[in-house]
Formats: sequence, C-alpha cells, structure tokens
Amino acid sequence: MKEFVVALDMNVAHFLVSMRSAAATDFFLLITQLGNATFILIVSIIVAGYFWWRTHSYFLPFLVTIIGSSLSVTIIKEVIDRARPGSEIAFYAEHLFSFPSGHAASAVAAFGFVAYALARMSQGIAVKTFIIGSATILILLIAFSRLYLGVHYLSDVAAGVLVGGFWVVVGALLHHYVRRI
Repeated sequence: MKEFVVALDMNVAHFLVSMRSAAATDFFLLITQLGNATFILIVSIIVAGYFWWRTHSYFLPFLVTIIGSSLSVTIIKEVIDRARPGSEIAFYAEHLFSFPSGHAASAVAAFGFVAYALARMSQGIAVKTFIIGSATILILLIAFSRLYLGVHYLSDVAAGVLVGGFWVVVGALLHHYVRRI
C-alpha cells in the first residue's frame, strides 16, 4: 500500500509540474496565502470575536476546532517526519515537514467550521447551499494550490483535509453539547 501511495504522490506531482503556467502559478500563489498560518490566525481572531459577540455557543467549539487541528498537524508532522517535495517539484522551498498539509487542515478547520455555523444560523436552503458550496470551493482551491505549487504531495493534502474535517466534526458535536447546557 505504501508503494502505491508514494507512486501516486509522485505521478500527480510530476503531472502538475508539467501543467504549470505563469498565470495559474500566480493565481495559486495568491490562493495558498488564504491557508497560511498568519491569515488563518487573523480570520480566527475575527471569527472568534464575532461568535463571542453574536452567540457564545459557537465560540468554544470554534476555538477547539482551530486549536485541535493546529496541534494535531504539529504532532503528526513531528511523528511522521516526511520530507517536502524536492526542488524538481516544489515551486518554492518550505521548511517544515510535509505530512500532513497544515494549509489544508487549517482551511478545512477554519472555513469548514465557519460554514457549519453560518449555515446553522441561516434560513433557507439556497443560502445554506451557497455558504457550504462557497466554503467547499475555497477549501478545495487552497488544498489544490499546495499540490499545484509542489510544496505537498497528494497524500499530505488528503491527510490535512481529514485532520481538519475531524476537528470540524468535534467542534460541531461540542456545539450541540454546549447548546444543551
């Protein structure tokens, strides 16, 4: 199984390198910034403030989601210790370990939980669909940007999405519990 994953990672990486263009690279360099730690921190502070002001029941679950995702990524990176793609694949150098993708996990955790909360607070299926669809597109673009720029392998990004998704579920369950007390 490991050989299959490594082969798939390399095939996808080399394919994406062969498809790079200047315009797409510029676009994905911009998109990837929406998942970096600084941007996610700023968004998280604003969102946490909004949840504190608007409805306290989302505040703690949001913090648990963001912090849990971040700590999980940090621990898993140290345990797995996977090197980043080399200079033949990577558009630019990253210095932390590769597995799992912190950008993907942070994007899913932050934007996924915000979409969950806003959809729950909204009325009408069209609005809920728009919120969830928009968040999904943003998350997928951020995740794909990491692949396109060659700073992560497919398995890194998939694992990041799973880690972030796990913490969104934990946050949603915590929200349901907090609302009951």
